[in-house]
Amino acid sequence: MATLDEIVREYDKNMVLKVCQRQAFDYLSEKKGDLMVSLPVGYGKSLVYHLLPQVLGKDKETPICLTVSPLNIIQKDQIKALKVHGITACRLNIMSKVEDTTEDDL
Repeated sequence: MATLDEIVREYDKNMVLKVCQRQAFDYLSEKKGDLMVSLPVGYGKSLVYHLLPQVLGKDKETPICLTVSPLNIIQKDQIKALKVHGITACRLNIMSKVEDTTEDDL
């Protein structure tokens, strides 16, 4: 299995993990349980769930990450970013109706 630094370089060759990002990945890879990441705006919280499948390994049970965001624009931006990197994602918002949803809008 690739190291964390190799996974990060594959995602973005210019990216360097910050301390709290590395701590989150270490926690997850040691299988300590669920994780909640609460960091300042712009710190890079998204990277934690963007790289979750690669960090946990493809041979493991499919990881599920629940992210809560109050703004539709942020939800849409995150869905686009995840899809660019080949990560399956969907969103659920207060306006969603089951009969009107697509896989992208869930």
